[in-house]
Amino acid sequence: MTSSRKVLSDLVPPSCEAATCRRGGCSVSLAGVPRDHVLVDLDCADLTILRGRTRCDYVFFAAESGRLACIVPIELKSGSVRLGKAVQQLQAGADIASSWIPSGPAPTFVPVLVHGRRIHMRDRRALRSSSKMITFRDLRKNVQTIRCGAPLSKAISKA
Repeated sequence: MTSSRKVLSDLVPPSCEAATCRRGGCSVSLAGVPRDHVLVDLDCADLTILRGRTRCDYVFFAAESGRLACIVPIELKSGSVRLGKAVQQLQAGADIASSWIPSGPAPTFVPVLVHGRRIHMRDRRALRSSSKMITFRDLRKNVQTIRCGAPLSKAISKA
């Protein structure tokens, strides 16, 4: 196991690591993402997240040179998107990820909303507003959107 992989594997129980990113008919390809990564299923029963607590579907962590380099909360929506709820879920995922990692230099942070249906232009504009930004420690980032089936690397490269 590389030192980068060990940094990531220590974050969560191994039973909560996912090999694929898929929910309710929507998925994201992991092609092109860094090799040293951990994808965490936030619905995993072995996590210490209270039942009923708002959260996104997954958090993707990537390491480089033995340090955490990238954090990506991911919310998957195969049907219509309720923007307010999706933003709350992504923020909750960012908060959970922040609680798991030690303080230090902030890694690249990219909140991602994956959607199956078209997002109305009004909602796309709203996602670019400061009120819909996701906060991770000192960073405030706009939500990146990609379609179901697209590679996660596409959203990471847009950040």
